[in-house]
Amino acid sequence: MAKTSTKPTKSTPNKPGNADALWEQYCETPDRELLRVYADALAEAGHPRGTFINLCLLDQPTAEQTAAKQAMQAKQKKLLAGPGGEYLREFNFGPLGLVSRARTEAGMVIASLDALRTLNPRLVLTITSIKTLKDAVAFGKLALGDIWFVDFGWITGTHGGMSLSDKQLRAIAPALADVRHLQLSCRGTPDKNFTPAGLRDAAPHWKALRYLAIDYYSSGLPPAADYARAVAETLPQLRAFDFSNHGSPEPGSPNVLANGRPSRETEHAIERGVELAEQLETALR
Repeated sequence: MAKTSTKPTKSTPNKPGNADALWEQYCETPDRELLRVYADALAEAGHPRGTFINLCLLDQPTAEQTAAKQAMQAKQKKLLAGPGGEYLREFNFGPLGLVSRARTEAGMVIASLDALRTLNPRLVLTITSIKTLKDAVAFGKLALGDIWFVDFGWITGTHGGMSLSDKQLRAIAPALADVRHLQLSCRGTPDKNFTPAGLRDAAPHWKALRYLAIDYYSSGLPPAADYARAVAETLPQLRAFDFSNHGSPEPGSPNVLANGRPSRETEHAIERGVELAEQLETALR
């Protein structure tokens, strides 16, 4: 194993050699030791991302190593994220030194999906800025199955998410065909946000979906129970459906889709969604 340096490197990265193959192996079977081998290969090629990951993987880092990790993150954050880092608006590193949560615009995803796949096999990606039907049609040509959790419900720390009309939801649906975990925001008026009819049309594309979360703001939208029926009738393969009603509950419908749990604090919506998806994946192993 390569020795982990405690000093940030400023050298220009060389080609990572067999690191790409190691990354593919790690994505297929995420394993801490395999990630360490991948990081070693990057570090040996002079890439600071390898050094950073190795520093993050230390079980008992010294004060010097901790300071070195923090200095690298402060000075080289996007480079440390990997090839996809430059396409992100904001992101956080997880404990393994990989990007765990990120946000970017739909246009960036279209332009850089291959690079975004190198961030983390368990990436939680928030996507914004599908503003027109043309945007949605272009986005719908993607294949997002390698993105672990696709989120449309969170924008820069402010809950409420991105509104998708029926036409836009139908247009982007093919891109989500192989996605396992999905979070949507349902807010606004029926002409600007998807209805149960739009959900019925889009959902049949999502044959791989195992977890769906919908943050529902009832003002001006069809009843929550109508969304419930649409999901039940079109997504029978779902293992978990988390519905949060942020409006005034309707008689007979409170939390009917939230497995008996009370509505969430809105600022924790995406965190809870990720937690439930992780619990689901653990149960399915």
